[in-house]
Amino acid sequence: MKIFITGICGVVGSELARELRSRGHQVTGCDLQHTPLADYYRCDIADYRQLREALEWAKPDIVYNAAAEFGRKNGEDYYEQLFRTNMIGTKNLISLAREFGYRIVQFSSSEVYGDYDGVMTEDVTERLVIKPLNDYAGTKIFNEWQMINGHAMYGIPYVIVRLFNLYGNEPYSRYRSVICRFCNDALAGNRIIVHQGHQRSFIYITDAVNTLANIVNNFQCGAVYNIGNTTEMFRIEDVAQSILRKACASPDLLDVREAEPLTTRIKICDTTAAEKALGHRITVGFEEGIERTLAFLRAEQGV
Repeated sequence: MKIFITGICGVVGSELARELRSRGHQVTGCDLQHTPLADYYRCDIADYRQLREALEWAKPDIVYNAAAEFGRKNGEDYYEQLFRTNMIGTKNLISLAREFGYRIVQFSSSEVYGDYDGVMTEDVTERLVIKPLNDYAGTKIFNEWQMINGHAMYGIPYVIVRLFNLYGNEPYSRYRSVICRFCNDALAGNRIIVHQGHQRSFIYITDAVNTLANIVNNFQCGAVYNIGNTTEMFRIEDVAQSILRKACASPDLLDVREAEPLTTRIKICDTTAAEKALGHRITVGFEEGIERTLAFLRAEQGV
């Protein structure tokens, strides 16, 4: 199968490319970085001409749209790129699917559940009007509407995946996952700021990518899948304390503050659909995932 990944140099895109290649697929992709890789095309998906040239070169059967400006804080600081990449870029991808005939796996987010208080099943967004809590969440909801409308108007086949708190193999930045940031701060001896009252489950990247790769041979047009961890749920305060212990860092680095505004308090996901259709399962538990993350960041930092 010929597969194209937008954002192929990113954390998820690069891991997904590796997994798909291990299964014998021909994988190419695009990103904004300069790289000499032969299976890579530099382009901005928000630029129609650039994206068209990349897709004409690749001629894919399936496109995984992993290119995005990621996260609430990143979306606030770089809202110009957020709207261009997430919304215009996705529109370009849908428009070009009419010409090149590929199927689309659209990356969404648990953020689309907004202020919903309960178990987050995929049909929640169909049954209820959800209030997005930030601009990033708004773009991801809009992406889903774009896919639905693209199929209704032009018959574009699509699948939507909603990722829940994915972490692992992330070079540090202030916009990465909470686990990456906490691990980096613990290793660096920085204060770990924790907003109390929030609870999350976390999925290690290899488990998420395995499920994402299974879509290739189980593509069901119109399907929406939560991809997360239903076996473990933690208070963010407990996550930070566990990381401090494993990093052998001082517990005095923990700085607990009031609940953060415009952030979902508790995210409880249901992954039944992905388990049944895609064989989704958790193989890397939280403790092992933290150890791997600390080891990755130590290697990145040369310590």
